[in-house]
Amino acid sequence: MAHRGKLYEMVWWFVGHYLRWYYRELTVLGLENLPPRGGGVLVSWHPNGLMDPGLIFVSFPRSVVFGARDGLFRVPLLGPLMTRMGAVPLYRSIDTSNTDPTARRARNAESLRGLAAAVVGDRFANFFPEGDSHDEAAPQPLKSGTARFLRQVWGQLPDEGVPPVLVPVEVHYSRKHAWLSRALIAYHPPIPLPRPPRGGDEQANRAWDAQATSQIAERLDVLACGTADWETTALLHHIRRLSRAEQSLRSGGVPTRGDMGERASGLAWAWARHRALVRDAPQSLGGLREQVTCYVEGLERVGLRDHELEPVPVSRRGLAVLAAAFFLAPVWSLALLVHALPLALLWSASRWHARRQKDIASIRVTLGFVLLPVSWVAAAVAGAVLWGSAAAGVGTGLLVVVGFALWMRLVVPVGAVARAVRAGWRRRRHPELVSSLREQRARIYDTLVAGGLSQPAAGAAPRHATGWRY
Repeated sequence: MAHRGKLYEMVWWFVGHYLRWYYRELTVLGLENLPPRGGGVLVSWHPNGLMDPGLIFVSFPRSVVFGARDGLFRVPLLGPLMTRMGAVPLYRSIDTSNTDPTARRARNAESLRGLAAAVVGDRFANFFPEGDSHDEAAPQPLKSGTARFLRQVWGQLPDEGVPPVLVPVEVHYSRKHAWLSRALIAYHPPIPLPRPPRGGDEQANRAWDAQATSQIAERLDVLACGTADWETTALLHHIRRLSRAEQSLRSGGVPTRGDMGERASGLAWAWARHRALVRDAPQSLGGLREQVTCYVEGLERVGLRDHELEPVPVSRRGLAVLAAAFFLAPVWSLALLVHALPLALLWSASRWHARRQKDIASIRVTLGFVLLPVSWVAAAVAGAVLWGSAAAGVGTGLLVVVGFALWMRLVVPVGAVARAVRAGWRRRRHPELVSSLREQRARIYDTLVAGGLSQPAAGAAPRHATGWRY
């Protein structure tokens, strides 16, 4: 197995801890599906800009190298770091700077030979076969570059070498652009592919590329739960949430929001159920959509979520967090005051300069790498000037950093307690509407499970065998 090296470990540690500032929960599943030795290729759809490779990088337990568009290598600091980490530049035809097709293809061939050598040396390469990040509801048509790269790896593999594997990676976000949202990375069993044809038979090579690309596209479409439009995707999420709440209630449990693993399992179930209805009973889809729409509109009127139609108990841990937030208010309030300007700048820059939604998180994380440390240094300098002591300045800076970390840890559980209290008040205010919504939810659930496709048990292990969480 290829050694990751000190620089790799240092960057891996830093990026992992830095992303914890942005995501409150990162669930990583399916690590048991990765081979213990040999190299391979990771393939995923690409819905969230730099966040997709960043999360794969910090969650993958072995060494992974990336092919990235050549423009990123010209970014100060980022470019040299990517080069030292083993990343290779890819010269795309859609980039206006690459005007000479012959020179571009030659540079690409040289880069891919180096990347293939890394895979032969027991490392993994990460590819996004769509060729670009996007905001669509499903994976876009794939390029054949991943298949051609696999052929190149096979061509450079010695006779005694371990054959490369092709591992599909599932990527989901609760709200991909939002700060303190949740993310899921899941590694699935390798896609079985036959050995590429030997020799220079161009027709056979193209046939193999087409077959491999088709298999990758089919698998990524399943993992992404791809739909034709965002309206259908929203319908699937409504089905997922109401089904999970109803199933949990009928099994004697207390409906909860669920973690990202359960979210992904529920979405996969809703997607499969929807496809089954499209195939077997398309005439029923209009009625189902109308029922779900009516139910969701009722939830919006009462201001509740699916799992809040039943009483949501406030745990002792939630009360303890609420008490801690109250007593530590001076510390995190100071931190918020210091961070008000940089956070406002991050929000404004991401809104003004993001051409698409998939760019928002990338801009915030990239600028935050600069603006947050600047705010800490500014707080330390201000403390030193006000108190006339370097030690006081260092203490002020540390207090601001600790306060900001406390606020990030407290804001989510405190918000959960506040929502539970608010939900109880709204249930008491609208008892008849809440009762009607429970009945609607039960009818929709019965319609969904009538086809025999069972809903994953709420609270049970997700469809992946193992996992760990930040």
